[in-house]
Amino acid sequence: MKYDSKAQHNELKHSEFKEWLANETVSALIVSKGKPEEIKACVFLFLNRAYEAHLDADEIVELLGIQKPSIIDMAGLQGEDEETVLSSYELLDPVISKIGYIRNSQQVKH
Repeated sequence: MKYDSKAQHNELKHSEFKEWLANETVSALIVSKGKPEEIKACVFLFLNRAYEAHLDADEIVELLGIQKPSIIDMAGLQGEDEETVLSSYELLDPVISKIGYIRNSQQVKH
């Protein structure tokens, strides 16, 4: 699902995208349980999609692991799998947010 919160100022579309993103990520995490590299890939894809849609950084972290039910909760992750999600987020978020920023600034120049 493509969505851009900067281009589409529509609360319904925003909510629909967040729900879609959560559902896609939960489904991927469920089949990745016990497989740390696959969990990292799920977190990467989640972050990439979220930043491409220009979701706010606070909104992203809430959706992934703070708000109830979070993606972690909905996927039923515990222990090492939950830790893998959180450590992957901490590792990947600064990189992906920076790449998203660079992409967006290049689009503005054109």
